[in-house]
Amino acid sequence: MKKFIDQQNMKQSNAADVFNLIRESGKMTRRDIEKQLGMSWGAVSGICARLIDEEYVSEVKKDLPTAKGRTPSYLEVNSAEHFAIGIDVNRAGLSAVLVNLKNHIIGRWTADSDFSSSSILTESVISLIERITESLGSHRIHCIGIAMQGVVDSESGISYSLPGICGWKTLDVVTPIRKRFEIPTYIEHDPNCILYASKSDFTKDTMLLRIDNGIGMAATLNGKIIAKSGIFEIGHTTAVRGGRPCMCGRRGCLEQYVSMRGIEKASYLEFSRLAELAREGDEKCIGYFDEMAEHLGLCISNTARLISLNDVILCGSICEYSDLFLEKLTSYVSENNSDVKISFTDVENASFGAALIAIERSLEQIDV
Repeated sequence: MKKFIDQQNMKQSNAADVFNLIRESGKMTRRDIEKQLGMSWGAVSGICARLIDEEYVSEVKKDLPTAKGRTPSYLEVNSAEHFAIGIDVNRAGLSAVLVNLKNHIIGRWTADSDFSSSSILTESVISLIERITESLGSHRIHCIGIAMQGVVDSESGISYSLPGICGWKTLDVVTPIRKRFEIPTYIEHDPNCILYASKSDFTKDTMLLRIDNGIGMAATLNGKIIAKSGIFEIGHTTAVRGGRPCMCGRRGCLEQYVSMRGIEKASYLEFSRLAELAREGDEKCIGYFDEMAEHLGLCISNTARLISLNDVILCGSICEYSDLFLEKLTSYVSENNSDVKISFTDVENASFGAALIAIERSLEQIDV
């Protein structure tokens, strides 16, 4: 049973229930809503009237009249108003999408990311949001979702760490954005966002690894994403005892043998150049990709057994070079766990997933 702080809170919750039912169903009549939610006709009519006034939903007449000669109407989500912004904060750059409440992407933006300081990075994100809001004119932004690397507490809006920024520790990312735009804002770990955007593509328990300059991981069990601050920091598990020094202060972390930044440090070559030489047959350069495939393969096999799953999704910039490691990676995984299947997804799903998560959280209550 729901517990409400006051009558206004109850009204907002009821409005959220009605609106989310319409979103999930695509289109519904008021009578259908009344039956499914068990609300009174008066309550349903009042809520629907407010949702129409606030342009959350639109009213459309059915094509055919009823036996009594009436032409009933149905309600559907208004796709031309109330948008969500999703932003992926990554060392490779900032990417953003604009999503309507029907979960359709209607615009994309990019911007450079400056990781030289926390204040500069935050201002870059704010500047990107300003570009998007200015392009919309009088249309309303309903919420903002931000996909973050590092250790994130999505409930409090705190980013505890962000790889590559000296001094970034326990920073409130959400509050300055909320104050600047007066829009509900949420953050989530970027692999969770990618997995959330891809969740309609799988039904089995799944692990996702995002490999760029670092390694991020997310996983689902029983159709739900496992969410906890600091969980699945797989890039800083030990791959080689006493191995290469890591930026976290320890040695031998998996990230130093699998991520693009770690391999660049070991080879003293830009990753694109390393790949070019490997494709030309340079045995030393090929060796870095073979080493990567072995460490990543063991990591995937062990993790898949540990949490009992068979579906693995890879994404991130490293996937552009899959021709140099995928065959050996698959072989290493098969040796240890023949049931594991590896697939790929688009890293752009991070910004889309961030927008979807923000929509879901912000619609828990609607202020009508």
